[in-house]
Amino acid sequence: MALGFCIGVALLLSLWSRAETAGIPDGVLRMECHDRYFMIAVDLSFTGDEPHFEAVGETGAYAITQQYAAQCGYSINVHPLPGHVELRASYFSCQTQNKDDEMFTFNFNLNVTQEGKEVTYPLQDKTCSPSVPWSPREVTCETNYMEVSVRSEVTCPIWNKEG
Repeated sequence: MALGFCIGVALLLSLWSRAETAGIPDGVLRMECHDRYFMIAVDLSFTGDEPHFEAVGETGAYAITQQYAAQCGYSINVHPLPGHVELRASYFSCQTQNKDDEMFTFNFNLNVTQEGKEVTYPLQDKTCSPSVPWSPREVTCETNYMEVSVRSEVTCPIWNKEG
């Protein structure tokens, strides 16, 4: 009985995760974790000329404009020859859920115009973990922003004042 329940829950979860990208044909969307960023690539034949992404967080959905992207660790590039638009999100980007600098969960919407109407497709959440450990100092350069992170294992001594 417990096995049947577990199989039922697994089936329901697999259907639910497919429903989040419902309406997007197979082969049009690619989501990949890389060493220090998450990447979404969407075929331009599906998105049309002006696709828009939104970063979804606990406080709502935020349009990824040029200014927001530069401030928050996102870059969007259109690649006409391969025929896709690409969103890259830093592991430390705004709206990304960070658990102990080891697990990063991303949630995005894709907005496209189809038949003259704006259509929003919620994309399935994706969790990534760095494939290599963080260095004490790292510099990441993207097309529109730069990140610098410094980690120090040195703790400050507690001074004991005797008066």
